[in-house]
Amino acid sequence: MLVASPYEYETNGEMEMNSSTMSGEITLLPKEAPGALEAVVKSFIQYHNYMRYDKTLGYVTPFHVYTGRDMRMRLRRREVKSRTLEARKDIIAP
Repeated sequence: MLVASPYEYETNGEMEMNSSTMSGEITLLPKEAPGALEAVVKSFIQYHNYMRYDKTLGYVTPFHVYTGRDMRMRLRRREVKSRTLEARKDIIAP
């Protein structure tokens, strides 16, 4: 489920963006298939909440933020980045 706080321009802007994305998907559906609309909406919500990395959330999914896994992911990314930079130093200046 997509939720936005009323009168908050950041979340309302995101809702407007999602609404236009959904409108684009819905216009591609044939009018004779009303069951397809429900499937498209469900798949969009699944994608939005569980698979799409959100820039405003620090490139984690809304599900990761909701479950508290976002901090663990960010820490892991910092560790990997640090190891990568150290490895590059060793390669560049042996």
